[in-house]
Amino acid sequence: GSAMKRPLVAVNCDFEKAAQGRRNYPFLPIEYVRYLEAAGTVPFLVPPLESRDDAEALLAHARGVVFTGSDDLDPALYGQPRDPALGPIVPAAKAETDLALFAAARARRLPVLGICGGMQLANVAMGGTLLQDIPTARPGSLPHKSPPGAEAAAPLPAHPVAVEPGTRLASLIGAGTRTVNSLHHQAVDRLAE
Repeated sequence: GSAMKRPLVAVNCDFEKAAQGRRNYPFLPIEYVRYLEAAGTVPFLVPPLESRDDAEALLAHARGVVFTGSDDLDPALYGQPRDPALGPIVPAAKAETDLALFAAARARRLPVLGICGGMQLANVAMGGTLLQDIPTARPGSLPHKSPPGAEAAAPLPAHPVAVEPGTRLASLIGAGTRTVNSLHHQAVDRLAE
């Protein structure tokens, strides 16, 4: 079909702060773009912006928003001090843009898909909190990261998830147990209401 008939979907970008004297770059793994194209959408990338109004304006023609993973959100966003096990923090400009984009998407009642850190961002944006480091907060929990040094050689860690009957996800892929890959060290703690 024509690109004009396919829905536009906003996708947040990550942000790479370059070494001194070099330029900073917004970036996104190309796989996100290709999967969204294969799903029949036209993705457009939203880099860190200077103004919340710009994030809102970008959604004027969007039919949905995808929030991708990134570094760790600053725990100050959900009223907690930094845990020593916390990883690198998302740059403030990116976090502010993502939160503004999420608020604008909710105000417009657009569908939102949060992948990994994007799901965590959605929870924080709606008033929830995060476990800053799963192994520290929940010793003995399922592994969610490859052992140090084994990332390239080892398959991604995986674990089962239950797809509940009667949910929207079940209508798409069926109810029952599925195995999903899992590559993160944070998780939702208190779920937003």
